[in-house]
Amino acid sequence: MIDGEYHRGGGYLTKREAQEAERFLCPNRKMAFGELCDKYISWIRSRNQSAAWVYEKILFVKKHLSPWFTKPVDDISRGHIEEHLLRRAQAVSTATANKDLKFIKAIFSFGVQMGYCSGNPASAISRMPTEERLKYVPPLDDFMKVYMVARPVEKRLLALLFCTAARVGEILNLRWEDVADSYLILRSRKHKEGRLRERKIPLNPVMKEAFDFLSTHVSRGRKEGFVFQNPRGEGNRYLRRPKLMRSLCEKAGVRSFGFHSIRHLATSCLMREGESIQTLKDYLGHAKITTTQIYVHSLEDSLSVAAQKLGNLFNKYSIKSSKNSINVDKNAKNVQNCTSKKVV
Repeated sequence: MIDGEYHRGGGYLTKREAQEAERFLCPNRKMAFGELCDKYISWIRSRNQSAAWVYEKILFVKKHLSPWFTKPVDDISRGHIEEHLLRRAQAVSTATANKDLKFIKAIFSFGVQMGYCSGNPASAISRMPTEERLKYVPPLDDFMKVYMVARPVEKRLLALLFCTAARVGEILNLRWEDVADSYLILRSRKHKEGRLRERKIPLNPVMKEAFDFLSTHVSRGRKEGFVFQNPRGEGNRYLRRPKLMRSLCEKAGVRSFGFHSIRHLATSCLMREGESIQTLKDYLGHAKITTTQIYVHSLEDSLSVAAQKLGNLFNKYSIKSSKNSINVDKNAKNVQNCTSKKVV
């Protein structure tokens, strides 16, 4: 790409050779923003980031940043970025705008480090204020209603999500070599360098039954490849279905919740059973205990108990006061009747 236009047929064998020739032939050429995005996507791919995360960023760049592709990198100003963020905040939410800002900052920071641009126009832009909302955690009864209306494979998925308190991606990425007789190994990619972090979860009878069923009815006795396999493609991973939980909740007649809410529900249940927050941190695979505290919903329960007590006190004393007011009204009527008789 030169000055926003693609030139093909130059006789170069690889894209790298063509780029080297561009730098040699056009040393003072200003890089277009689209080319910077291509280089950044290639760089994050080389950092061993998850394929799903990289694909999400590619879609975002193509859908929302394409109007800037032909602009030279140094011509994109803070005003362009703020206009985009305001539009996204109005169309979706301020949280989405802040997510976009973080990614745009990363693109320009990469460009500055590599010498592709002179500065980062997004560095001085502050995050938009967001409303802190408590995440909805379904009651255990609602979860069991959803479990009862699910199909056999979906039931085992829900059972494993609840018993392991794992992320849905960790369960769907499970391979049979990760499942032993007494434990399973979950892997999550939460490190800056993109390395997988492993944790060992002991198996309980519910998990063992789920794996026995999946081994017999899904893998057909062959314990190889993914545990949850896509029925449309033999050996492929069971794809995440974002509408699955919504349809199951509608079928069960309960308020809609997602896969990650099951992780919060399991954590709340463990807290009610008296597990320490350090145990929860290790079980959930968190690097910091402050992250685990986000999952603790015992405060909500204690607040509801306190509100219930205040309501009971109010009802108790309101009944007493109403009885007293009735007696006062009766006495007032008696006095009024007596005075009226005397007057007559």
